[in-house]
Amino acid sequence: MNMEIIKQNDVPLLDRKRVTIKVTFSGKSTPTNVVIRKDVAKVLKVEPKLVVIRHIYQKYGNTEAKIIAHVYNSVEKLKVFEGEKAMLKEEPKAEVPVETPKVEAKETPKEEEKSE
Repeated sequence: MNMEIIKQNDVPLLDRKRVTIKVTFSGKSTPTNVVIRKDVAKVLKVEPKLVVIRHIYQKYGNTEAKIIAHVYNSVEKLKVFEGEKAMLKEEPKAEVPVETPKVEAKETPKEEEKSE
């Protein structure tokens, strides 16, 4: 994934930066918010928990996207302005299909009619 910072605005009143980034990626699907958040944090040299992805703009079938992200100076300010649900979430782990044991139906012996 290739990232290029297009614009970066400092917002001192809200104690954050608003960053616009152009992302070029390979593959058929757009990377998830968690992956983009971690890569933005690496590029800006901040902790991933301080980055919130606000928007991902992509045209259908294109391998480029425009991303708007907020980078906060502290976790406390992030909680105040974004709320708890904006905190870093881990990427969902791929579910491993659980194989259910095959149960073979056994034929029950028919009770013979008792002739007395």
